[in-house]
Amino acid sequence: MKLFTGSIVAPNRITPMNVEIARASVDEAHHFRQLVFSHSTNLEGTRVAVAAGVDVLAHSPEVTEGIDSEFLRRMIKQRMTIIPTLKLFSRDGNIAQIRALDLEFHRLGGRLIYGTDTGFLPDYEQGEEFRQLAQAGFGFRDILAMLTTAPAELFHLSKHEGKVAPGMRGDITILSQDPATGDPQAFTAVKYTVRDGKIIWRRAPSP
Repeated sequence: MKLFTGSIVAPNRITPMNVEIARASVDEAHHFRQLVFSHSTNLEGTRVAVAAGVDVLAHSPEVTEGIDSEFLRRMIKQRMTIIPTLKLFSRDGNIAQIRALDLEFHRLGGRLIYGTDTGFLPDYEQGEEFRQLAQAGFGFRDILAMLTTAPAELFHLSKHEGKVAPGMRGDITILSQDPATGDPQAFTAVKYTVRDGKIIWRRAPSP
């Protein structure tokens, strides 16, 4: 389930969702063991998400004013997760503040997972998302966790997925470049995609 706890109803006008409606929606979803995501947009929308018990912010709050470290600690205490989707905001005038919010959330112990807003955004290119994460200050191991162990934990799949170990599913992405070199674009250099130990996609050889 996804809630718009902070809806952009017009330019420079954001309307928060009624917290009682949001809480009832979350309670119903949790009754069926479903996660609830929220597009919170600003402080008020994020307050509604927190008060309602939302599990995941589907995007970083685009308007960061008022969201301080104390507020982030409250989110973390409730085990909330953020999907940064920084490419979505990459042309915003306050992108530096959005990146800083995500890094502070991480520094305080919050969980972030990788994601994009492809579908709303018209292309599937991933390089800008990785570039923005690196520019925010995330190292390659932080980004790797966002792609692997963190989502496995969020979706309660960590006993079978998220890392390479005996007994795990054979789901692996093979890169032709090493992200440890410091180039975030290495994460886009996919050579093979393996599922259940079988190659399901391979990059076509260069002409």
